[in-house]
Amino acid sequence: MADMQDLARLLSSAHAPGPQMSHAAEQLFQCESHVGFGIVLLQLVQTESMDLGIRQAGSIYFKNYLKRRWGPDRGIPDNEKEVIKESLLPLTLRVPRLLRAQFLGALQEMAGPEFLSDWPQLLSELSRLLASAQDDVLLQAVAMDAAHAVFSRYRVSGKGGDPVREARSCAEAFGPAHLQVWKAACERALSGTFPVEQLVGHWELLSSAVSVFYDLHAQVLPNFFCDQREAYLEGFIALLGCRGSGSLDSGSLASLQGEVCSALTLYASRYEEQLGAHVGRCTKAVWDLLTAIGQREEFDSLAGAGIAFLTAASRTEWESSPFQDPTALQAICEHIVLPNMKSRPSDVELFLESPQEYIVRDVEGGDEETRRRSAMDLVRALRRFSNAKVCEVLSTYAGQLLEQAKSANEEQALLCLDACVHVVIAMAGPANTADGLNASIVEQFFTSQVAPELQAEQLPKQRELLRASCLKFVTVLRTVLPAPCVLGILPSVSKHILAENPVIHTYAALCANLVSSMQEPGQDGQRRNRFDAQTLRPCLAPMVMPMLHILVDGRGIPQNEWVARALVAIISSLEAAAVEIAAPALQALARVIADVLAPRPANAECCHAVFECCSVLLKLLVPAGAPEVEGIFLPALGRVWEQGVEELLPYCFQVLGLVLDLTPSPSQCTIYVELLRRVLAEDLWRLPGNVPGIIRLLRAYFAKHAVFGTVLRDGMQTIFERFQYALGHQKLGGSAFALLNAILRYLPPDFYHQYFHIAITLSLGHLQGKKYPELEKEFVISMSLFVWMQQDPQALPRMLEQIQPGLLLQIVKNIWLPSAPKVLLLQRRKVCVVGLARLMTCTEIHSNPQVLGPCCECLAGLLKWRNAGLMCWLSSVLLPKLLGDEPTKVSQYETTFVRLYHCEPALGPSTGLGWDMLPEIQERATGLQVVREALEPIRPAIQALEKMPPSLAEVWQSA
Repeated sequence: MADMQDLARLLSSAHAPGPQMSHAAEQLFQCESHVGFGIVLLQLVQTESMDLGIRQAGSIYFKNYLKRRWGPDRGIPDNEKEVIKESLLPLTLRVPRLLRAQFLGALQEMAGPEFLSDWPQLLSELSRLLASAQDDVLLQAVAMDAAHAVFSRYRVSGKGGDPVREARSCAEAFGPAHLQVWKAACERALSGTFPVEQLVGHWELLSSAVSVFYDLHAQVLPNFFCDQREAYLEGFIALLGCRGSGSLDSGSLASLQGEVCSALTLYASRYEEQLGAHVGRCTKAVWDLLTAIGQREEFDSLAGAGIAFLTAASRTEWESSPFQDPTALQAICEHIVLPNMKSRPSDVELFLESPQEYIVRDVEGGDEETRRRSAMDLVRALRRFSNAKVCEVLSTYAGQLLEQAKSANEEQALLCLDACVHVVIAMAGPANTADGLNASIVEQFFTSQVAPELQAEQLPKQRELLRASCLKFVTVLRTVLPAPCVLGILPSVSKHILAENPVIHTYAALCANLVSSMQEPGQDGQRRNRFDAQTLRPCLAPMVMPMLHILVDGRGIPQNEWVARALVAIISSLEAAAVEIAAPALQALARVIADVLAPRPANAECCHAVFECCSVLLKLLVPAGAPEVEGIFLPALGRVWEQGVEELLPYCFQVLGLVLDLTPSPSQCTIYVELLRRVLAEDLWRLPGNVPGIIRLLRAYFAKHAVFGTVLRDGMQTIFERFQYALGHQKLGGSAFALLNAILRYLPPDFYHQYFHIAITLSLGHLQGKKYPELEKEFVISMSLFVWMQQDPQALPRMLEQIQPGLLLQIVKNIWLPSAPKVLLLQRRKVCVVGLARLMTCTEIHSNPQVLGPCCECLAGLLKWRNAGLMCWLSSVLLPKLLGDEPTKVSQYETTFVRLYHCEPALGPSTGLGWDMLPEIQERATGLQVVREALEPIRPAIQALEKMPPSLAEVWQSA
């Protein structure tokens, strides 16, 4: 084990620029496995004679060390854990503030789902520290920060354990000490006897106390705090009435009041009954606070928190609501909504100097804490119970803004018009609002103000902010505006793609993106595009090349992701109507890849969208003229490969696979043969992000085995070696089975028969070592596909019998039947359906009622067809999070893989669900027919069972 001086040297080297950094970091990582590493690291950090920079590096490393190794069976011995538990909290109180934040982060990592049982003394120790430090506000604040670090996990659901039960237990154990500190700190801070410099410490203590209050209420209303709510709510109201006496304490007080507003917002949203008697006073306190802070930018965060409380409170119909009085509504609109709707000098500066940040805040949801966003949310909340009155008040003020614009100087006039646009956006509602008031306001304002502004030929620089807001108006309210209005203004919108201002041409692209993908329900209930391709073509097709020039030239925002995404949407929506511009567009995209992205792929979203767009264009062009397309596109991909651009290689592999899929007879066969040899090279497979893309490319080769048969046969051993490598990799197990599926689906059995039983043996050995629910599903899908592709139902049983006698029935009982129902995505589920149906016809199963019966039950469950989109989401996003099956995070950088949704060969917009292994089965009726035909030979055996599931009986009833 390295001693303290060795650790200090390694930490210093790992943080000093130079070639020694990576070697020192690797040595540190190796030291982690030594017994006592964490204890020595703690000793280093608390040694006051040690250089502060090294102590800080040690504290950061200690936090990350615990993040990697604190959990059960992750490397830290139990006796060492006990020493760390005993040392960490006292040490957190003593170290300088610079190190304290890292120790609080370490404490947060240690307080996992089972900390109440694994670390039972923690809460009592925190309570003792608070009680013993009655006269030391700083010590109490640190102890309260530590409590916040422990309890903050309750703010986020899905972190394991039983958060409701835990929060209740923590509140009962820690609540009395918290209440005692709260009362004493409020009494001292509100007494008016302390100088400003001492008040800062009290504000910080109270701010931490409110954070803990929020933590323990995030999941449930604890009984203790419910009983003591008067003490807390009275304190909240009193603290909101405090005003800072200068710059020394205004920041800490504003932070405290923001926390108070957040806590009140939580009560207004979830615990209305507890707040009911106080809602009027709380609303007045927040109102007075917002009025006092005015428009000063240093209080923007506090203003957002205060308006958020008013928003949450106005969504509830209180017994004595402070929002029912028309005078109150008018005052809120006049003094809170309207002032916060106006753009300030800082907003204009952001618009001109930092267009990318402006767009993120304005339309990408990055404005959640801005004053304007908060004010607009407040308007929408007020409309819930007083829509007509709120719209009447705001319409009056909107009219006043328009009148002010006529008499004000040009700069103020434009700001008034800009505010008016956002007031109307906030008033907008569905077109079927009860009396049509909202829709009529929107249409009238659009006709009188927005459309003339967008149709103006000239664009003076001083009007750019207003012009951008008008584009935003059309984009946001595209579903509220009548279709003729949207279609009529679209030519004017499209012309703004030529504007030099990056916000304006980006907003034009955003508008075109969302209008082109607008959908509405048809007469049959199915959703379809609101505008067809031929209707959109005259407006959208002329935008394509200017948008590409923006990307090629880097004009405005380099690697503009919004423009790139709009290109995908526009070309996808135009489909065949885009054929005329497809070739020059693909040439321009090749330039973007080779000259813009390859040298420096700075924006991942832009990179992804560019390759998505390439996929759409290739599906239009390749079937008509493959040699020409290959000549345009392959050199750009070759440049990416030559330069070794890791971020782009996964996309290149996918697109090459699509080109090969779409090419009836590859003209450059020699190039493709050499490419196949290169993608099987071991170094490419060492980067996990490459592997799924390579498999997509290999799938295209397998599908054309008639052309590449010789080279594929020569490479089969290498291909199965890559399967073995992926199977053993912690992040590539699913990719291993994806490769196996591609082999089984496209290659004749004589290509792989000598390797397949080895692949099965390796897979079973891997699954026996540890429980891998996701890999068990992948294994079942692969075996189902094998069974289905083999006409002989005895093929798999014979192979398994050679590996181990009786292995088939073990796999069916322990893996196949438990795992198959967990496959939710329809495109994969149907493989399990037909595979199990065919497997049931083998002698070992249909002759054994004890096995045939459970197989029938499983098949009946699989036959319950479900919506593919929902199942895709559940299978790929939600369930891994709930079941903890997400891949283990690694500390070093790795290229990630992102699948291109349009990279499957079917023409038209992709469903985004990936490769369909059985495209011949799309409808439930077809699936039932396939199952019926497969089961017909064993129908008597199934009907002889004591109980046949109804879903299985339907197979023959539907005939």
